[in-house]
Amino acid sequence: MLGAVAELLVLVEARLTASQVLAFAALPPVRERFGLGDDDLARTADWVRDTGTRWGLDAASRARYDLAGVATGTWEAGLARLLLGVAMSEDGHRLVGGAFPLDDVDAGDIALAGRFAELVARLGSVVGEMAGARPIAEWVTAIHRAADLLFATRFADAWQRGQLDRLLRDVQDEAAGRLGAPGAPLDAPLRLAEVRDLLADRLRGQPSRAEFRSGDITMCTLVPMRSVPHRVVCLVGLDDGAFPRGGRPDGDDLLVRARHVGDHDRRAEDRQLLLDAVLAAGQALVITYSGRDVRTNELLPPAVPVNELLDVVSATVRTGGGEPARERVLHNHPLLASDERCFQPGRLGTDGPWGFDRRMLAGARAAEGPRRQAGAFLEAPLPPVGGGVVNLDDLVQFVQHPVQAFLRQRLGLSLRSDEDLPVDALAVELDGLAAWGVGDRLVRALLAGGDIEAVCAAEEARGLLPPGALGKAALGDARARAEAIAAAALAAADGPATSIEVDVALGSGLRLVGTVPDVVGSVVRATSFSRLAPKQRLAAWVRFLAATAAWPEADLTSTTVGRRRDGACTFKLGSLAGTPAGRSARALELLDVVVDLRERGLSEPLPLFADTSHRYASALRSGAEDPLADAARCWTSEFDWDKEDKDPAHVLVHGGVRSFDEIVEIAPRAGEEGAGWRGNEPSRFGRLARRLWDPVLEAAGAA
Repeated sequence: MLGAVAELLVLVEARLTASQVLAFAALPPVRERFGLGDDDLARTADWVRDTGTRWGLDAASRARYDLAGVATGTWEAGLARLLLGVAMSEDGHRLVGGAFPLDDVDAGDIALAGRFAELVARLGSVVGEMAGARPIAEWVTAIHRAADLLFATRFADAWQRGQLDRLLRDVQDEAAGRLGAPGAPLDAPLRLAEVRDLLADRLRGQPSRAEFRSGDITMCTLVPMRSVPHRVVCLVGLDDGAFPRGGRPDGDDLLVRARHVGDHDRRAEDRQLLLDAVLAAGQALVITYSGRDVRTNELLPPAVPVNELLDVVSATVRTGGGEPARERVLHNHPLLASDERCFQPGRLGTDGPWGFDRRMLAGARAAEGPRRQAGAFLEAPLPPVGGGVVNLDDLVQFVQHPVQAFLRQRLGLSLRSDEDLPVDALAVELDGLAAWGVGDRLVRALLAGGDIEAVCAAEEARGLLPPGALGKAALGDARARAEAIAAAALAAADGPATSIEVDVALGSGLRLVGTVPDVVGSVVRATSFSRLAPKQRLAAWVRFLAATAAWPEADLTSTTVGRRRDGACTFKLGSLAGTPAGRSARALELLDVVVDLRERGLSEPLPLFADTSHRYASALRSGAEDPLADAARCWTSEFDWDKEDKDPAHVLVHGGVRSFDEIVEIAPRAGEEGAGWRGNEPSRFGRLARRLWDPVLEAAGAA
């Protein structure tokens, strides 16, 4: 609890950023007080991110930063959205008191939302009460009240609150004693910074009483064991810079300007404690410090008193071999527990080996062996997945990113590297993902018949836009693009959107099940604020095939609408045949091709990549002079543009970043020839790319 109080005293004068408040909420006394588990903390972090909370209790708290007129991103605005989301959804884009509800509060989260809002409200109350200077007695009262509001302990840790009470009582008694001294000011007001300095050493914890001479190992600080003899004394962590204690003198401390004999000196006290510990060791003295940098392995010196102790050993002890005595008592331990020296008898100062972990021993033996190149990600393809059902969404995810689908759907492995950490800074411009989110919501609202002015007002109240004129400019740009996309979508097909339930038997014996959304009349109309990259085209292709197979009686077509620099663009797929039987047969035939690729792709990572394969297949179809060169440019990253060669999933399965020449060197496997396969393609990449893309490009050209 002492550490939590120290954190609170720092937080009072901080900006109260999202990461600071969430870190404070994760402290054990705070978690105990508000009943916050690990899942609860993760959920609240999601809410903080989704409400756009950045820093500041409210707009007034930003006055000292000249931002008193900016309420965007404050805790007040974020909590208003969260609590309003308990009572209503964001349907209809209704504002209540200028706040827009957060559409992510389930019935089971209502209690958690209340506890988190109570935490932030109490923290805000404490921050307000601790503003300004006041006498020490009032500071003690304020800290007591803050502890009552924000902290709690389990029954087994109840002593921590008693320790805090005693600490504050001692501070108040000490201040009262000094106030009674002649010439002492009465109830001098102290600022928060002065209170932090006054309590800094006390809040680090006091030396505890230890049961010495019990025959067991006793863990304690240097203070309680000074001058108490022990058979073995171990001093741990005497690193340079950490011991003896340093720190800059307080600017208000006039005593440091003219030192006198007997003045308080931390460094001298620590050196005396070290001497007492050395003299208390009866049979052995063990001192440890970090001798190597954990990142660079650079040699690090010991603390100055330890180095002086080694100099004394060298000056007063003679060895039989004539080498300096410090070399006989100094043992350099490796940083790695699997280092071979840990398992060589006598190498690290013991009669036998120092290490005892069999796994580390196996690692040490392996390190001594010859180096070899890393093997393939898979020595051989995995057995077929089996099962009789293929989910439509899984099939779409596969064609969009085959290697990632193998990792996720077959191995259950996700390579998401971002931890969705809270953002503390107010945005001055929208990044690509945030701009897409704003535009996509506008497009969907327009297609649903929403009032564009109400939708834009809701976006401003959502809290994710930059403040002021910056946010209005970003919203205006997104609105213009969204209106162009929505107009193009309505021109392609206007009417109520429905969905088609898919449950069809394929020729391979599998069943394809799922739902195709956004069906308007006889048009599968997918609309996105994204550019129409190959991934979007493949998703449209698979859903179009599934819809046609499920409803061949309708002469379905497909139109996918996306954005481009100056407006909207479309990707169209025409009808597969002139009769229901022909459409059904053709759709099932093409679905079998895609499902077969997925079955192969779930057995091993395929050299099939959406962007690069599209570039290669389309270059061949357009009669380009060198399709492989075009594909290589699409595959290979540039100075400031990572492409598919540096995709984390591709790097993992390929054992690093591979050149396009290495990709096309992969030979086709058995079974990748015959009907439907381009036998004139020498590489496996070429055959898979043509197998996937040729029907898509043919259907798009016919449309």
